[in-house]
Formats: sequence, C-alpha cells, structure tokens
Amino acid sequence: MIQRFKYLLYALLAVLGLFVGLLVILPFIIDPNDYKPEITSLVEEHTGRSLQIEGDLELTVFPWLGIRTGRLELGNAEGFEGDIFVAVNSTQVRVKLFPLLSRNIEIGRVIIRGFEANLRRNNDGISNWQDLVETAGADDDVEQPDPNVETESGSAGFNTLQLGGLQIENGRFSFIDEQAGTRYDISNFTVETGRLAPNEPVEFSLALQLAASQPQVKGSFEIQTTLLANAKDQVYALQSGSFKFSGTLQDFLKEELTAGLTWQAMTFNNTEQQLDVNEANFSGLGVTATTSFVASNLDGEPSLVGSVHVPPFSLQELANRFSEMLPEGTNLPPGSQMEFESDFNVNLNTQALRINALRLGLADLKLLASINGEQIIDAPRFSGSLQTENFSPTRLLVNLGQTAIPTTDPNALSSASLATKFTATQSSVALSEMNLALDQTLLKGQFAIADFDKQAIRFDLIVDAIDADRYLPPVEAAAETPPEEGEPLDAIQLPVDPIQTLDIEGRFRIGKLHAFSMNTSNIDFSVSAGKGVVRIHPVKADLYDGQYNGDILYRIDRKVPLVSINESISEIQISGLSMDLFDENRI
Repeated sequence: MIQRFKYLLYALLAVLGLFVGLLVILPFIIDPNDYKPEITSLVEEHTGRSLQIEGDLELTVFPWLGIRTGRLELGNAEGFEGDIFVAVNSTQVRVKLFPLLSRNIEIGRVIIRGFEANLRRNNDGISNWQDLVETAGADDDVEQPDPNVETESGSAGFNTLQLGGLQIENGRFSFIDEQAGTRYDISNFTVETGRLAPNEPVEFSLALQLAASQPQVKGSFEIQTTLLANAKDQVYALQSGSFKFSGTLQDFLKEELTAGLTWQAMTFNNTEQQLDVNEANFSGLGVTATTSFVASNLDGEPSLVGSVHVPPFSLQELANRFSEMLPEGTNLPPGSQMEFESDFNVNLNTQALRINALRLGLADLKLLASINGEQIIDAPRFSGSLQTENFSPTRLLVNLGQTAIPTTDPNALSSASLATKFTATQSSVALSEMNLALDQTLLKGQFAIADFDKQAIRFDLIVDAIDADRYLPPVEAAAETPPEEGEPLDAIQLPVDPIQTLDIEGRFRIGKLHAFSMNTSNIDFSVSAGKGVVRIHPVKADLYDGQYNGDILYRIDRKVPLVSINESISEIQISGLSMDLFDENRI
C-alpha cells in the first residue's frame, strides 16, 4: 500500500513538474503579437473605433499570468478634431496563476503610464463618447446569463477577488465644450493605491493639476486618505485623510490661494442615507475652522447635527483677498477680527433649527446666543437669547476703524453690555427681558418692530439713572460752532411726510436724569403715533420738589397741521434750580 502511494506521489510530482515547465516555456512558443490584428479588429467591430498597438506585447505565465503593453491609442469619433480619443503609453496587468485553480483571483499591481483622454462636445451638443455609450447600451439589451446560476462547469463566480494596487502615472485629461465655450485641462494626474480586497482598508493618494476656464481656476490638488468600502452593508469611509489645493481662483481672489482640509473620519451609509464627519479641519484664506457633524436622511428632508469652531481671524485680510468681489471703496480696519463657535441641529423634515452655545466675536465685542427656529422653510420664526460680554464702545469703534465719539467725560462710553431674549419672523422682531448697561446706567424693558413694512415700533423701557451731560461734546468742541440764529415762527416748516408713516406705541420712564446741569426724576411719558397723529401724553416728571405735567399733540390729518402743547409746572424750588444752573442762588 505504501509502495502504491509512493508511485502516486511520484506521478503527481512529475505532472506538476511538466505543468510548471510548460508554463515557463509557454511565452517562448506563443507570441501574443501574432494576435494584434485580431485584437484591433475585435475593438473596431464593437466600438467603431480604430485601435493602434505600438511596440510589442509581452506575455508572462509563471508565477504570474500577465501582459505588458507599449502605447495603445483608441481613435476619436468621426467629425471631431484630433485622431486620439484615449491613449496610454504603457500598461502592466498580472494575475497570480495558482490561486485561479481554487477559484480565487489575485491580480497584481496594475500600472498605467501616460494615460490620455480627449473629451469633446461640439456646438450641436454631441460628444465624442456618445457613440460608445449607445453601443454599451445596445450590449446591455442582449440577454446575459444569470451570474448566480451554476453552469455545467460549476459555480458561476469566484471565491475571492484581490487587487495588489493601482498605479496611474502622468495622466492627462482635456474636456472642451464648444457649446458652452469652456475648457478644462487636467495634467500630471497620478493615482496610487495599496492592496485592494473586500472589506479591507485601502491606502489611496491622488494628485493633479487643473486649469479651468469657467470658473477660472488654475492650481494643484492633492488627496491622501484610507478608503474602506463595505459593499454588503453599503458603508463607505474615508479614514484619516487630507486634501490640499494651491493655485489661483481668478474670478474670486486676486492672490494665490493655499488651502487644506484634514479629517479624522468621513463615513457614508448608503442604506441609512447618513454622512458622519468627525473632526474636519479647514485652513486657508487666513481662516481655520473645525467641525464635526452627522447629516441624516440625505435622500429626503435632511437633518444636520454637529458643531463648528472658528478661532479669531482678521476680517481685513479676508476682505483684501476678495477685494475684486466687494463694492469699491470697501476697507476694513487692521484691528477688525472675528471668531465663531456653536453647536447646531437642523431638521428640514420638521423645519426645525437649534443653535446652542453660539459664540460670535467681532473685535472686542463677544456675543453669546442660543437660537431656536420653527417652520424655517415655509414661515420662518426664530426665538432665543442674546448676551454680550462687557466691552468698551469707544475701543470697539477704534478697532473697527471708526472715530471715537468725543464726550465731555473722557471715561464715558467705556463699558457696555446687553442681555435680552428675542423673537423674529420675516416681518417682525422683538426684544424682551432686555437689560442694556452703559457705564453706570441700566436700561430695562422690551422693544419691537411689529411690522417691517409699516415700521411699526412698540416699546416699554425703563432707565434707572443717567447723567446725559457726560455724553455731550466737550465744551471746547461745542464752542467752535457759533449758535445759529433762530428762524421766525411763521418761517418754520413742520415735517409732514415722515409723520404720515409713523406707527409708534410706547412708554418710556427714567428714574433719575441729569441733563444741561438740571436734575429731574420719575420721568414718565407715553408716545402714540399713527394715521398722521402724534401724541406724547401723559408726560410727568418730578423736579426740584415740584412737578411737571405735559400733553403734546401734533396732527397732520387735517388740511392745516396742528401743534398743541399743554404744560404745567407747580411747586418748583427755584433756589435749587438756580444753584444747579448758575452755581449760585440768584433768588
């Protein structure tokens, strides 16, 4: 028995040796160049295009079954300029032989050098690839065997398919659209991948140079990442990658642009129609930004949940780069900086928007906000809260390139802050629970523009105390302008047109007021304006142990405008008023 197995083993080894020997000598007895005419005829039969095969076809059999070609040229469609549609300088494709016996395909690294494609569309809208698409469509109409049905020779498919990698060097593409008057050229096109196998990560890199006529773009692109494709679950990912661009965008920027994008992971789930972007970082134009988000229901009404952070950047530098697109004369000051940070949630299905922890900075002004939106497509309505950190209005103006407001008190306009809730629609805006602090003054209440078209203003405001004299121009500046001579009463023209459109309802109160060296307290007046009638009533104030009452009326709803002023003052202590006005008691 052992003897028989020995002879069987010898026989198998002899057959195997014969098989290997045959594979080794096969390239020497079979010349693939003998089949060039058949190959070119077959291509022309199926495409209607000529195929030029330059140089020799080199065949290898063991341990790889492969072929290496010289230059290949596929002819252009009839009626188009140029003889070449697609060409390659050389190609190399190899398949490992022994795995084929076990129905496994292991393809070696595919190398394509000098790839060239010339795409054209003429004035009639006909492209030089249209005939190939139509031919492919005709082939699809032919009944094909079911790949899932086993044949007499066995299973219809292979067990595994692997590719050692893809390498494309020095590729070139051009697309000229005569109908649109545009041209796009890609040169130095390079692609390189690692090993490709199902459900395994693949290293991928791409580089090219682009020149486009519309928009006018000229520059280089580079992409490096790791691809992961799960065809069964339809999940596709770009892991830990980067994208770089360096060049010019002549329609938008006057300077060369260098920009980059990196990401920790980007995952697209085709089944759930969801895109997940993790730690994407953009840099360019003097701006850096970081974001992470999840976009869901991409084939319907998408939703977007994530966060974004933009550190401080110079608005002036950004504006200078886009100077060609900005109105003439636009000039931002060197100190104008902006920053942005927020969490966001947008759902187009429910038409809802939520922005939490919004932080917006402009120069020295820092704004904190939260925003909720409803019916953001059909009838947008927003609500939320706004709050600023304490800032100096004077310093803010200077940093924005504006002239500081001259005041009698040099310490005026040195501190301010705002906190309020808000609601806004397409036609209105309202501030409620408002707290506005300016230096030592606090204003509270609510303010609204109830209708933008009608400019309908509503307010109810309370000021605790204010020294208005602090905010007057300095005495030196005021003295430079001589007082104007008063006009005779019959020469005064009362405003008419502005009054006709006024729509105001409001109340204003001041606890303590110091103005023009006089002290007043408990000021309280209401304003009503509409349909050509303006009335300030009642007007009340306490001053110098006495009281002021007033009723001011202005009407233009009649042929002759009417002005009516009814005032009364009682029990005022003149001595106190004299001391404040003249620093002495003149009574």
